[in-house]
Amino acid sequence: MDKKVITRTAHGTIVWDAKEKKALFISNEEAAKLEKEQAAPKEPAADKTEGKMTKGTKGKAPAKGKETADGE
Repeated sequence: MDKKVITRTAHGTIVWDAKEKKALFISNEEAAKLEKEQAAPKEPAADKTEGKMTKGTKGKAPAKGKETADGE
């Protein structure tokens, strides 16, 4: 997206416009609409997980045998 929320205040919201490369002051209502648009997924989440490989869990390392004081 072109705009990213920087700071929220009681009177409005400051956003960074990447296209114009400057900060803008908008109302809280406009910021809520902007965040809602940005939060909406453009692609279904199921498509992203199909190609991923699952990572196996690591087992415990084998325990070392107890050594005696005389080295046996």
